[in-house]
Amino acid sequence: MNPPPDPAAELARLRRKQHIWTWVAVAGVILTVWAWFGSPLCRAPASTSPTPSTTSTSIPRSGSWVQTGEWSGATSRTTEDFSVSSSYWKVCWDTRPGDLGPMNFIALLGDATGQLSPNAVANTIGRGADSSFFRAPGQYYFAITALQPYRLRVLELR
Repeated sequence: MNPPPDPAAELARLRRKQHIWTWVAVAGVILTVWAWFGSPLCRAPASTSPTPSTTSTSIPRSGSWVQTGEWSGATSRTTEDFSVSSSYWKVCWDTRPGDLGPMNFIALLGDATGQLSPNAVANTIGRGADSSFFRAPGQYYFAITALQPYRLRVLELR
């Protein structure tokens, strides 16, 4: 028959276990903050140029990316119209789970006629970041379906 556990030893074991989980939680918070605020996936320094394409000669090979629009939130909405003057531009987006956990984030691009593109700029559940490139100046807007925090940015090559 086993002797009853020592209460002091049991308390010390539980505190060590709690201490480990505290450090796991701290590491999780640090990684989350880095991923949300420090992610290099879609930064736009002024001197960045696009990766040259070997399949098309119409893509500009020099210039600087200039941010001309930004939208963020955590709910669905349609943005105001925005103008793009460059013939080569991109949309960078990032999203992360919110208080309710991983949810949908969908961003569609609409043109001046009110027509939405059949291809989504973004369509993900949970954490994600990416960019899409476009080759026509004009008036546009975003139709956003979201249940988690997101950020969309428009950058033009000038």
